[in-house]
Amino acid sequence: ASCGTDGQFTGAITYLGHPLFFKESCVHKVFGNYPSNFQIQTTACRGVQKGSHKSLAMVNEVLYYKSRTGICAYDGSLPTEISSAFGELSYSDAIGCSHGNKYYISMKDESGEYNLFVFDVSKGMWHKEDDIQIDAFCSCRNELYYIDHSSKKIKTMLGSGTKDTDTVQWMAESGVIGVDYPDKKYISKMTFRLALDIGTIVHVYIQYDSMGQWEHVCTMTGSSLRSFSYPIRPKRCDHMRIRIVGFGDAKIYSITKTIEQGGML
Repeated sequence: ASCGTDGQFTGAITYLGHPLFFKESCVHKVFGNYPSNFQIQTTACRGVQKGSHKSLAMVNEVLYYKSRTGICAYDGSLPTEISSAFGELSYSDAIGCSHGNKYYISMKDESGEYNLFVFDVSKGMWHKEDDIQIDAFCSCRNELYYIDHSSKKIKTMLGSGTKDTDTVQWMAESGVIGVDYPDKKYISKMTFRLALDIGTIVHVYIQYDSMGQWEHVCTMTGSSLRSFSYPIRPKRCDHMRIRIVGFGDAKIYSITKTIEQGGML
């Protein structure tokens, strides 16, 4: 069969019973079960980025892959970008894999450094796991294996082998909060409900009105295995972002905002 589109093929996979052949600007879907009735349907869309053919992976009947502009989810109609959380950063040379309800992808940023990200499909959340370059993934039974580029060793992602017992440092950052409150409404208080393991330390930072500087507002330390609530009173502002940095195991149950009406000028 022949097709009249320009450019090189950048990826191929069988999806829902049909072979898909990607270019950077389109996807070709092949119909038919023997050569005399083959038909090719071409859809102009964001295809697989050149060099990221190994990013193709299917999670819960949805196909995920790296395009030139971001990471896309394809359900058979048109792809939808799901990587807006990365901001203006661009990546390339992606390698992906599915395991359970998660999509794992290792990519190279603009400076040449590699990062491992995980997209939790059930929660719709991205997590940055580590700064490692991965040559290949393999999901087998209840474990996810990968080849570490630097050591050339096969390692486990979920830790069923030898486990690292060092304290884990982690960070979570919110999007912009407060821009959708009309009529001079503002956030007067925020209450964090969380549970910390004994010895775990959590720092909370706030960036006001996109000024670029993060102000430290509180530190919480785990002293018992119970959950507790911690109130924070942010400065009055138009909008804000929250960054939570932790050392050790922690579980955040909720972040509650109290909204008040400001004075009218």
